[in-house]
Amino acid sequence: MDSIKNIGAVYSAYQTSFIPTNISTVDKKESFETNDAVNISSLPKNKEKNETVKITVLPQDPSVSSVKIAEIPKNMIGSKIEGPKMYSIDYNNPKAIPDLDGNYIYDIGLPQFDQVNSYATAYKTFNMLESMFGKSVDWAFGNPRLGVNPHKKEGMNAYYSRNEASVNFFYFNSEPLGKTVQTSQSTDIVSHEVGHAVLDGIRPGYLGWDTETMSVHEALADTTSLLFALHDEDTVKAALLQNGGNMETPSILSKVGEEFGIALAKSDNNPNNDDKDYLRSLINNFKYVDPSTLPQRADEDSLANESHSFSRVLSGANYEIVSSFYSSNLKSGMTPSEALKKAGSDFGELFIKAVGNCPDYQCKYKDVAANLLKADKLLNGGTHAEDIKQIFLERNILSKADISALDKTIPSVKAKDPSNISEISSILAKHGKNFGVEDGTSFSMGSASDNIYGGKTVSLSCSEDMPLGKEFGKFENCFVKVKGGIRLDFDKHGKLVDFSYDKIDDAKREDIREGVLIAAKSGRILEGNSTLNEQDPMRWVGQVTPDRSGKKFIERIPVINYF
Repeated sequence: MDSIKNIGAVYSAYQTSFIPTNISTVDKKESFETNDAVNISSLPKNKEKNETVKITVLPQDPSVSSVKIAEIPKNMIGSKIEGPKMYSIDYNNPKAIPDLDGNYIYDIGLPQFDQVNSYATAYKTFNMLESMFGKSVDWAFGNPRLGVNPHKKEGMNAYYSRNEASVNFFYFNSEPLGKTVQTSQSTDIVSHEVGHAVLDGIRPGYLGWDTETMSVHEALADTTSLLFALHDEDTVKAALLQNGGNMETPSILSKVGEEFGIALAKSDNNPNNDDKDYLRSLINNFKYVDPSTLPQRADEDSLANESHSFSRVLSGANYEIVSSFYSSNLKSGMTPSEALKKAGSDFGELFIKAVGNCPDYQCKYKDVAANLLKADKLLNGGTHAEDIKQIFLERNILSKADISALDKTIPSVKAKDPSNISEISSILAKHGKNFGVEDGTSFSMGSASDNIYGGKTVSLSCSEDMPLGKEFGKFENCFVKVKGGIRLDFDKHGKLVDFSYDKIDDAKREDIREGVLIAAKSGRILEGNSTLNEQDPMRWVGQVTPDRSGKKFIERIPVINYF
């Protein structure tokens, strides 16, 4: 992690004032850590034409921050905690209502505070990612709005569900902490789940069976929590005080899900981790290996063939890259706060665009790394290329051969209208071998969207029905659909500038087969005519579904939980 060492020395030259480690912009009485009511009459009144309203929120995890009064666009929250892209759900508690000025001012500890806090964090997270992506993001489900449920049920988790069209947060009593932990109060957890929902909208094919693609989901979600924290000036200042400007020193930026992690560590049977003050850390030295070679379970210091564990390879690399951007910004003369906030926004734009340019159905870490370098070249002229390459090389995510392959030959192809799927199909029929497409491959389900090159990206898919064998026991007569496809990137003149072929091969089949087998052996595949039990939404990962001919398929249930 040489890229993030010795930054503290550069930072110290700028440190001129004390910054409280407990993030707050209100005094102790107004921090809502007591039962004292807020004197609403003392708050500034909104003018009739003011387009913002005031809310009470936690800027970071409740174990490291205090409530503050923030502003939010009025059309984002309205009079019913709902907006164009989201709405608040809480079937067990009365819904929060605004005061006469449209403000939502509630004490922490009230369910209405959780409603407002989780909704505002979710909406701001979505707006941040959509802005970084550079174009409109639609949800993967049919509804135009995502539900935000702060009190789904009792338990130690949270989850995003495409079927329920919502992000859902649990609560649980923690005897060691002497309180009821509300996961909806944690900025890390809320932004993490919204990160899943946004990625599912951009790449619905990623909620699949193989560990590495699911780990991309988890890495993006934890990276989203980091990016959201870097958008808050108070959080940035507090983090810089904690780590002295050295990003290799743990801080509220590198620690993910602090209160949840503390409660979990103190409630398990391992006394050796009672001092652990996070769920996951973004500071690590994990290197890439084939996840299929790893055990199903491992301790915190090792990797497992499980998405949350394995995601730390990529999220750790992302943290290092942000740190390298920060170091470069400091050297250019920025203050530490400016340097760190800009590092977050610059990396966020590259990262979300990179993931959005990866294959549609199976995503490897090297796909993310390669597209991150492409995005940096296109948007920044390759300013950060050497740092990015070095970090991914050290993590074994990229090899020198992978980097050389970035300069691959692009077939000389031009489309009159890249949005015309028929024309693209004709191009593939004529030039398919130049893209590595085998004879007889049939593509379908074409779509076209705007891309970072100022033109159109065209995606075509292919699939096959893979039969399962005797090792799957009672599921041996079932099938799994294996999907792949090709993406063609055209510039504004219709010239092909890049492509990726997500090939259906033996390696992909084995990745998917392994994922289904693990689910089958652990009893997590729902059978027969049963319906998903919403009271236990995370029990099942797969479901047997017959097609019209009666052929039985095991489909991945699109639910993804926090840990």
